[in-house]
Amino acid sequence: MKLSDLIHDIFPVSVEGNAAIDITGIAKDSRMVEEGYMFFATSKSSLYIDDALKRGASVLVTDSKTEKPFLCTVIVEDVSRAVGSVASRFNGYPSKRMHVAGITGTNGKTTITYLIESILRNAGKQAGVIGTISYRYNGHILKAD
Repeated sequence: MKLSDLIHDIFPVSVEGNAAIDITGIAKDSRMVEEGYMFFATSKSSLYIDDALKRGASVLVTDSKTEKPFLCTVIVEDVSRAVGSVASRFNGYPSKRMHVAGITGTNGKTTITYLIESILRNAGKQAGVIGTISYRYNGHILKAD
């Protein structure tokens, strides 16, 4: 997918470099970066920019100016908001094909997710949970990082 298509609706403050390049993946963890990836780093996570560059990142999306030699650097006001928008677009807007609910509060969130998951499964629906303890869907369970 072209970088220019991915950043279309994140309203960058500036784009320095070639926005017509192809992006092969996106990451906010430098250890996950591969050749042709778009790497997201806040000024607080700037220590990982060199690692992402070494691993082949073509594009840096950040909230502060840098002199690192990426093919393109995209400056945005809010990196967290940008990564969500870009990830959704890159992956074909997956949440448009499912019902998504968020649970907030101080206590009881994990318990509520287990209860809702159980109710939906007993009603014959598929349910998945992304939580602080694990990620669960369709019989697969991954321990949360």
